[in-house]
Amino acid sequence: MEKYKFGPLVYVTGAMDESEGNYFWAGLPPVGYDESGVPIDKNGLQCLDISCPLHPSWEPTETVFSEVLQFNIPSIEYFKSWFEDNFLIISDDQVKRYIIRWWRTKAFRDNFRSYNQVLQNYSSVEEIQEAAWPDEPQS
Repeated sequence: MEKYKFGPLVYVTGAMDESEGNYFWAGLPPVGYDESGVPIDKNGLQCLDISCPLHPSWEPTETVFSEVLQFNIPSIEYFKSWFEDNFLIISDDQVKRYIIRWWRTKAFRDNFRSYNQVLQNYSSVEEIQEAAWPDEPQS
């Protein structure tokens, strides 16, 4: 049976042993992926709650302003809370990368000028991460 994944989520489906996955979806099981890469069920509906910070349409309700990114981003703790609420383990380093990915999508659409400025100032995700969270340990 095919395993369906989205970011660090590995969907547990009926025919799987629980140890093979980490994300229990209460709806119909995934059978494929949509154009955003989100698993979908047989009716074409996404198998990912919009409250998940990895969802392409997710909007945080708590943000902090990042001087480096010139954008309001979710805090590490706020982003991580969804994973903790769903009994999933995610490192701070992974969270930072997912926040940068979220920022990249939103800033490209909403504030292209600041997005472009960041890309001119930093040559890698690692450099952006180190600059955006200078007081946090990096891996």
